[in-house]
Amino acid sequence: MVILTALSNRSEINQLLQLLFPNPICISQISLSSFYYITNMELRLNILFISLLIGFAFPCSCMEPPPPEEAYEEADAVFSGQVTNIVVDESGYYHEVTFQIIDVWKGEDSEEITVLTETYSDACGYNFQINNEYLVYAYNYTWGIYTNICTRTNLLEYASEDLDYLNQLSICDNGYTEFNNLCFHDGDIEILQELIDNSVNS
Repeated sequence: MVILTALSNRSEINQLLQLLFPNPICISQISLSSFYYITNMELRLNILFISLLIGFAFPCSCMEPPPPEEAYEEADAVFSGQVTNIVVDESGYYHEVTFQIIDVWKGEDSEEITVLTETYSDACGYNFQINNEYLVYAYNYTWGIYTNICTRTNLLEYASEDLDYLNQLSICDNGYTEFNNLCFHDGDIEILQELIDNSVNS
């Protein structure tokens, strides 16, 4: 204030301001740019922090699984098997769990089946363990079959209710009919029925 007061000439004041602030527009631009950058970073950190809080506050929540009959109808694959391998898929979000098959009640009958489940239980992923045996209810997904902790998937030793239901289902594949615990091809049954009808008519 003392300097500005002593300078009565307007041009002298302007020269002093230019000396102190040689490029005020540039300074203003830098300040605004820094302000927006800091504000943007703060916003992103706040969003991340809120997302983490939501994840902790609202972990995976499941409805009570349906009874075995309904679960069997809804599932695309139902099988029992022993876990032989667990790896994280390319997305990093799923485990690829490989099973050595024991029994298949629904779905493709093969020696091995790989099932997807989320990597964390907070995201409803099932915590499979290598060498353990499980009964698995799996569902068709975009890039494979999938299960989680909201299904009736369980350790095989704890799945007695499910096994009681599954084991009373027909033991025959599609196109076969069960009779006295034996499977007969539908075409053979039709031929036998025709022979019986012909013998009765004659």
